[in-house]
Amino acid sequence: MLVQGSGYRVACIRRGVTPMFFHTAPLAYTWQIELQPQAQIGMATRRAKRSFAFGPFVLEPERQALLKDGNSVRIGGRALDILTLLVERSGEVVGKRELFERAWPDTFVDEANLKVNMAGIRRALGEGPGTARYIATVVGRGYRFVADVVPTRASTRQMPAVALPRFETGPSLMAR
Repeated sequence: MLVQGSGYRVACIRRGVTPMFFHTAPLAYTWQIELQPQAQIGMATRRAKRSFAFGPFVLEPERQALLKDGNSVRIGGRALDILTLLVERSGEVVGKRELFERAWPDTFVDEANLKVNMAGIRRALGEGPGTARYIATVVGRGYRFVADVVPTRASTRQMPAVALPRFETGPSLMAR
């Protein structure tokens, strides 16, 4: 039995049929399981996933997800890019130009697009008019994320324990 965190993952499972000569059993099934050391998994899988917790929210940029109390919050992709930049630079004033470059690279858009996305972010975070629990507007300069942010690693699902099947032959397989 492989146990979680053992440093290996199942890379491939193959089922083959091996004819059994000189036996009354018609066929025998063989299982070949290849295990791959965790260190050999591709870079994209090994890369540490980041997450940022603030209030009841968790932002997971690599998954393009904003969660509130564990439930997914609907938010647009550009708004999520803007929110990610603000959260990454929590406490700092982030200029409008930098926000435009992050959300709309190589594209010219009107400043109204930024305002619409900021309103969407504030609505998703539950901020009403005149409140700045999470995002403060710095007039003429940009925006600042003002809530306390706790950077963590995103919760990644561990692989469940895998039991290696036994090699079986004979009629017991035919009954399954």
